[in-house]
Amino acid sequence: MQDEDIPWLAVEDSNGVLCGMINRADLLKIQGYSAVSLVQSIQSAESPEEIRQRREKLPMLIKAVLDSGTRPRNVTRIISNLSDAIIRKLLHFAMAELGDPPTRFAFITLGSVGREEQTLCTDQDNAILFDDTVPESQMDEVRQYFLAMAEKVCAWLDDIGYSYCPGKIMAQNPDWCQPLSTWKRYFTTWVHTAEPQDMLEINIFFDFRCVYGERSMVEELREHIQGEWQQNPLFIYLLAENAFRYKPPIGLFGNIMTSSPKDEQQGSFDIKDAMMPVVNIARAQALRYGVGETHTLDRIQRLHERGIFKESEYSEMLLVYDFLMQLRLKYQALEAKEGLPIDNLIQLKSLTHIEQMTLKNVFNKINDFLAKLRQDFTGRTQ
Repeated sequence: MQDEDIPWLAVEDSNGVLCGMINRADLLKIQGYSAVSLVQSIQSAESPEEIRQRREKLPMLIKAVLDSGTRPRNVTRIISNLSDAIIRKLLHFAMAELGDPPTRFAFITLGSVGREEQTLCTDQDNAILFDDTVPESQMDEVRQYFLAMAEKVCAWLDDIGYSYCPGKIMAQNPDWCQPLSTWKRYFTTWVHTAEPQDMLEINIFFDFRCVYGERSMVEELREHIQGEWQQNPLFIYLLAENAFRYKPPIGLFGNIMTSSPKDEQQGSFDIKDAMMPVVNIARAQALRYGVGETHTLDRIQRLHERGIFKESEYSEMLLVYDFLMQLRLKYQALEAKEGLPIDNLIQLKSLTHIEQMTLKNVFNKINDFLAKLRQDFTGRTQ
């Protein structure tokens, strides 16, 4: 209702008969401190410090939402909506200090942020693209403006709780603050010259989403990528091959594999890595069939609607994704509640017997998905 500016909803009974009306204000009173009110408090904040204080309430909110039985997709959407609101507010703070932008631009997010699949353990992955129709004599000045904007926003995000990207894939890196023509050149180079080992580094860029600014420029870039890979279909095969780099942590005899006793996190497995095959499969097939959505579940749904995934495959992929994301969010919320560092590692012994058995079935099903992808692209299963 907040996103679509819908103030009222009609309420029907089980027979479809209109029995009342409810408005946004009523819902806020019922929910108390809700996701909507948290976003509104961000929008009304007057400083990055205020935003930091208000974002600290997020783990508590997510724990409550999970306990209420909300689907994982809606939980990650809450987290992503809050992140988007923070970025937009920080951009306004930056522009208030720097003055109006010298030309059109778009602030984009990448990777899990771009897919709206953020969890409580996330860092920054972002970039800026701007209009390059300005005179060449002004280009340096334009570039310096957007770099200054990016440095402010990325530093504020780090202070608020979104840590700097270890790989420096952030708008404050001059490589990722570039005019649209340069971004097109980047993708053209990747599509036509990338080697298999390059895919781990560049696949994050294919999950981009506009958070603020000129969406038309972002869509122009997406159309450019679609046209480029069609000239070099081998690229999609490389993207699919990258999906096989991540295998679910399950052994030959059906046991879940954990880290070595010598490791600091002994007896644990990385649930983020365990989910990557599903994410990678959806990305490769989405690009192959021209699906513009970035969220993994949206990609899977569109591919199902086009007949790429059968009904049984579609249902199984949804169940696998939901189970793993629910488990991931549950344990991150527990870590936050106990004041522990939030990560993607889960101790196997902390799972119930039913969870362990379900996890084994889920991992085996992911192996089936990978075999199907290999067959789709190569005609073989091994």
